[in-house]
Amino acid sequence: MRERGRDTRRRPGRSPSAGAAHACPEPQADFPMKKERPLEESREFEHHECMMPEPVNIQKTLDSFSELWSPRIVAQFNDYDVRVAKFHGEYLWHSHENTDELFLVAAGRLVIHLREEGVERFVTLHPGDVYVVPRGTEHKPVSEGESHIIMIEPTGTLTVGDTHEEIPDYVDATTGHRVN
Repeated sequence: MRERGRDTRRRPGRSPSAGAAHACPEPQADFPMKKERPLEESREFEHHECMMPEPVNIQKTLDSFSELWSPRIVAQFNDYDVRVAKFHGEYLWHSHENTDELFLVAAGRLVIHLREEGVERFVTLHPGDVYVVPRGTEHKPVSEGESHIIMIEPTGTLTVGDTHEEIPDYVDATTGHRVN
């Protein structure tokens, strides 16, 4: 259902207020912002929490931490997180029942093992490659050397999914850590 140019459909597993703290208000047609206004004047308007005050550099963010399998949230839009993480070794078999998961390789090589309808297969991603694991699909990321991964998934999605095998000590079961 659309209401005044806004999508009001509920997403599976999401409450209407999910992500409300980061939701941007609808733009107002009579908002008095003009292209020729100086930046200093435009800052007099209320700064919304959802706005990024400055660009986030992915490489600087990756350089700022050493923990493996511990994603950092670098941006949020709509009800989604953009997360970056360092992978090395094997993760665990897990699945996200209500959401797809996007992986984009920034550096290194990532092999994603998949179990679909009793059949195991894998996809190999190199720098610049992107792959979406469909919702409900068991998967296990593996990286022989350190790789840098960008992930996009709904805000609040647990890294270990809804169903998973025993969580090893080196895995950070989290919904992501905010970048300061």
